[in-house]
Amino acid sequence: MALACGVGLAGCGKDDTLVSKDLDGDGAISSWETVFDASSNSSSTSVTGELSYIRSASDLLSINDNTDVRKIYILSRDIDLGGKEVCINLGTSDLYGNGHIISNFKLGTFDVNSLYVTEGDEESLAEEESTSTTSVKCLFYGGSGIYNVRLFMGLQSVNLDAGYSVNDYYISPFVNSSYLDHISVKGKLDITAQSIDGRNGATLNASLIHSHLTTKDYDAEGFEIDVEHAVNIRNCQVDGNIKTYEEEGSLVIANIGSIASNLTKNSRIYNAYAKVDMNIHSAYELNLGGLVGTSAGFISTSVSTGEMNVSGTENANCQYVGGILGVNSQLAELKNSSTNVTINYDSVEAVHFYNDVCYGGMVGFNKGGIIECAQSDATLNISTIQKVYVGGLCGYSENGIISYAICRGGINVTNASNLYIAQVSGFTKKGLLEKIITTTNLIVDTSNIDATVNAGMVTIFENVTSIGDSYLAFLDSPYFKNILVDGLTEISMREGNTFRYELGLRNLFRNVSSTEEGEEGETVTTYETKLPNIYSNLYYVGSSDAELSAGCRLVKYNVSNGQKNEASPSVSYAVNTSSGSQSAVQSSGREAQWIIDHLDFKNYLNHNEVNIGSDIAFSELYFTLDESQHEVSYFGKGSYNQELAYFDKEFTQSYIHDDSSLGSCAYDSKDEFMSYIYSLITSTKTSLSDAIKISKDFLEVEVLDEGEEDVVLSSISANVRNFATIISNSCTCLNLSEGITYLNVNKENVEESMSEDIVKYIQLTFEDSSTYYTILFDISGLEDAEVENYIVYITYNSVVKTVS
Repeated sequence: MALACGVGLAGCGKDDTLVSKDLDGDGAISSWETVFDASSNSSSTSVTGELSYIRSASDLLSINDNTDVRKIYILSRDIDLGGKEVCINLGTSDLYGNGHIISNFKLGTFDVNSLYVTEGDEESLAEEESTSTTSVKCLFYGGSGIYNVRLFMGLQSVNLDAGYSVNDYYISPFVNSSYLDHISVKGKLDITAQSIDGRNGATLNASLIHSHLTTKDYDAEGFEIDVEHAVNIRNCQVDGNIKTYEEEGSLVIANIGSIASNLTKNSRIYNAYAKVDMNIHSAYELNLGGLVGTSAGFISTSVSTGEMNVSGTENANCQYVGGILGVNSQLAELKNSSTNVTINYDSVEAVHFYNDVCYGGMVGFNKGGIIECAQSDATLNISTIQKVYVGGLCGYSENGIISYAICRGGINVTNASNLYIAQVSGFTKKGLLEKIITTTNLIVDTSNIDATVNAGMVTIFENVTSIGDSYLAFLDSPYFKNILVDGLTEISMREGNTFRYELGLRNLFRNVSSTEEGEEGETVTTYETKLPNIYSNLYYVGSSDAELSAGCRLVKYNVSNGQKNEASPSVSYAVNTSSGSQSAVQSSGREAQWIIDHLDFKNYLNHNEVNIGSDIAFSELYFTLDESQHEVSYFGKGSYNQELAYFDKEFTQSYIHDDSSLGSCAYDSKDEFMSYIYSLITSTKTSLSDAIKISKDFLEVEVLDEGEEDVVLSSISANVRNFATIISNSCTCLNLSEGITYLNVNKENVEESMSEDIVKYIQLTFEDSSTYYTILFDISGLEDAEVENYIVYITYNSVVKTVS
């Protein structure tokens, strides 16, 4: 197919009479050359506009004279801009680079006011726009699609000396582009914030490729509205350096990343590579990532490498630093990606941060997903800081998912006065951690300061031993399954300092069993110890029972009089090793293949690099980055629950079905739960553990009329009674001759003892011709009437009948 000059192609030169899709003449049609094939052009559904070739710097600069016309610009040769300060407004036009280099330029200033004049009283609007508080420095602004362009930036020095007039800064070669493909940038960005003080919340967005600017516009009635832009970035790479310096007292919120400073919702990055060294001195707030500072979008099949050096100033606010992402926001995804960065934090004196400081090998703060072949070989070195969360994959995870991950590398922390450190996530609130192999070594030395060290294998979360009613903490518990843990944890600290260590999960829960008035009128609370079933298949690697009992090679040293003496650590086991089905399992290298199979890893590993033999070196494991799946969004499938991320089974009144696939039973709003019970019964497994979330409206069912003989004790709450009715109705519909028993915390039959014990379990037993079935519902959470959603833990077992 060819495109001839004629109507609509007024920009054609006389040598451009016929234009082939093979724009670079290499005999192949590359992805960026599909501009004339509307079906494969990802930036637009149709291709329109004049065709114009760029042969010189003046041709490139002349684009600013045609910002209102959609054109297709094609570089014919390398462009040297002569050291000029240049900013080019591409508008809605496309730019095709043919692999040519644009060099010798300074990032120019873009007039943001020019974006805001729309239909209406332009004179009055212009007066209002003159007070714009946004500053943009870039080479290109806008553009429908920019393809196969190479930038040699050299050193870009920017001094943010704007007094009180500017609130938002955007410093990147590309700002608010819609589509970037095969962009290559080499250069250095040096930013100094020396006069941005005294104002709360000035924002700096800086990157070596792209930044997003939320622009203002006016609707038909003349009211101001925000316009948020999204970008697709594909096949882009960066080789360079980013340096920022904020003076003491600066109140800048900095979003910094090598590929993008910030990703808005619906923005995507695929197949990006960054080799960038960063030197960041932050005075206020910092969101720093090897690829992206803060993301509400989707990142896949990308790699970051280099060294990130960070420091802070006294009375700073917060820092979120990760090898790929500073902040992974709610419903944002990072998948199919890896990093081997080195992250260093050091300060002359311990900085007091008013809010969180989170450092992670991949993500600083995670509220989204780190999923499907996430691999971190990052090294983190943290020194001289007060409170900090540090983890091999993320520093802090809240409602997030970490799944199919390999976490290696090492973490070294010295002189941290309040430390939360673990191999996977320094601290976790809610969310899911599953299918993870971690071999990260943790080395901590706080022997020179008074300190509190909270250390763990997998993660740390709320220690509820000091909380009277632990139900809210119970809800905040993350959900664990299929995790393999190896590695050394070595703690050296001053004698008498506080130390808490958890075997990957958590300390025991404390629930209030009774409250009464004491002899002197004070309130006396009695607690019961409870371990919820929120974990399964947690494997520890150790060569001896002694190592396992010490917490997977945990070594703690008390330092006094300059002497380092090994001490017996205080270990809180999160798993009940005597319960059998949910105990920690010790493994050795010879059993590694079996474990990897059970972690569901085998099909994801790169078999060209990994020897799946009887002995597997965890240091040699690599995922296969499957590009055929890299654009598939996990959260887009609709199975992600924003409130409690790890519950993909949520039962509410919204589940109402007209038809039944299970029989003639008249279904009601509880049929999803019945289907779930049916799936347990028909499962091929003989035992499994699970958790579900139910809402208040789910429990609103008809109960027995007053005066009717009650089948349960009067001590059972309305919630428990209604839940039991739902179970009974489901069994009736499934034609099960059920036996329902109500148990207390010791799993004793409350009905038979006629005691006033609070019911903590409902046990359902039934049988068919071949099998005995038991389903145990842990319903202790139903006692809290102040929450909107409840968690029910379920244990299922089936035993085949023996033939006499």
